[in-house]
Amino acid sequence: MAKLWDEAGGTFLKLAECHEALEAKHDQASALTDAANAFKKTHPKRAVECLQRSVDAFVELGRLSLAAKHNKDMAELLEVRP
Repeated sequence: MAKLWDEAGGTFLKLAECHEALEAKHDQASALTDAANAFKKTHPKRAVECLQRSVDAFVELGRLSLAAKHNKDMAELLEVRP
């Protein structure tokens, strides 16, 4: 609501680090996805980095449909638009 996308993304990244320390892979991947969604608004390249980390975690967990969805999201962010 306040459109503080960078701050929100940074907070989600910190949350992902906490989940990583607790070895909660699914929660880590979800937090990375949330970070990516926040960064999409201001830093698409940073959003792609977060999505890639999320995809890696989801593949490791065997959640291939989520990994595929996020790969599609990355492709859309990287798509060259005229």
